[in-house]
Amino acid sequence: MLFLAENTRIPVPSIYKVWTFSTGIPAFLMQWFDDAFTLEERWPMLSESDKSVIAIQVHSIINELRNIPQPRIIQGQICQFDGSACWDERLKSQHCGPFSSEKSFNDFRLSLLDHFYWEPGARMQIDQLRSQLKSDHRIVLTHGDLAAKNILLDDSNTVIALLDWEMSGWRPEHWEIYTRGTQKWPEWGHSGLEHFEVRSW
Repeated sequence: MLFLAENTRIPVPSIYKVWTFSTGIPAFLMQWFDDAFTLEERWPMLSESDKSVIAIQVHSIINELRNIPQPRIIQGQICQFDGSACWDERLKSQHCGPFSSEKSFNDFRLSLLDHFYWEPGARMQIDQLRSQLKSDHRIVLTHGDLAAKNILLDDSNTVIALLDWEMSGWRPEHWEIYTRGTQKWPEWGHSGLEHFEVRSW
């Protein structure tokens, strides 16, 4: 978040202090927003016009995020922002990777299905899925948890912060849209993500 705050217009909370507990767990002191609401809380009060305005803002923010170039030293890798192992609760509840390529990332994702192999026809279906997965997507900086609860608005419905960046990192270009599908978006067809050009999986 420090990089985003210092180098982009992407709205993120200010970080005042960072430290590590004796157990090795990192911690930080973060900005608190008064008179702010999550999009999830605000949803019942929004008009269709409000939703469209917010969607344009979200689209602009994510577009700027996706256009940040990946450092050459980790070019093509799927990893956290700094090149370290990924953490994403939809992959596994522990760090994994970093992955040298999208193909190795796909292989890891499919390996999580190994325990289904004993079911009739499962191996054939998994192998078919493997053959359909592409490995030439753009690798872009991704929030990874773009749920309505993580979009903070002020009274005028301006997006003032995106929260919860723990699962952010360099991911295939479709990952933001895929992970959005696992989140609670209350009947919103205006997430701001629908118009990104993303090649099929």
